[in-house]
Amino acid sequence: MDTPIKKSRPVPFKIFISYSTKNLEKANLIKQRLDSYAAFGIETYLAEYDAQPGVKLTEDLRKHLQQADVFCLLWSRNAKESDWVSQEVGIATASKKLIIPIVLDRDLPPSGFIKDTKYISAYENIEIAMASLQKIITLHAATKAMKTNQNNMLALLGIGALVVLVLSSDN
Repeated sequence: MDTPIKKSRPVPFKIFISYSTKNLEKANLIKQRLDSYAAFGIETYLAEYDAQPGVKLTEDLRKHLQQADVFCLLWSRNAKESDWVSQEVGIATASKKLIIPIVLDRDLPPSGFIKDTKYISAYENIEIAMASLQKIITLHAATKAMKTNQNNMLALLGIGALVVLVLSSDN
């Protein structure tokens, strides 16, 4: 009897997208583009679509932010004025998340805790910005997957060594 081959699932790589609701169209574009990599384990969180009705939004945002590998910030004049965005930036900074700002408005570099963070400018060409973001995300996702696989291999080697030790002590 043939045993089915189990396919291993990719290591989840979670991206939290922070945005002003006034920039929802661009946030949605980024979500759609990154979601096309779902087969590789990339998962996005965009509150507009991913927060379920009835949940406390503050708790849901905090939970997904804590679980995220990357904090993708859509920085604009609207985002700069948003209380939600500033709180999310504060949580991401305190949690030492990788923060990737995408600047939507010309002459508006990130400020506050992220003023010295290298950013992607999207105000001239959103497609070039998207390609840059995809490259960064896939690189970090692949790095996480390799580290996870190395840890799994080390655990298996440790278990194997323990089995050998136990079996050899019986002799």
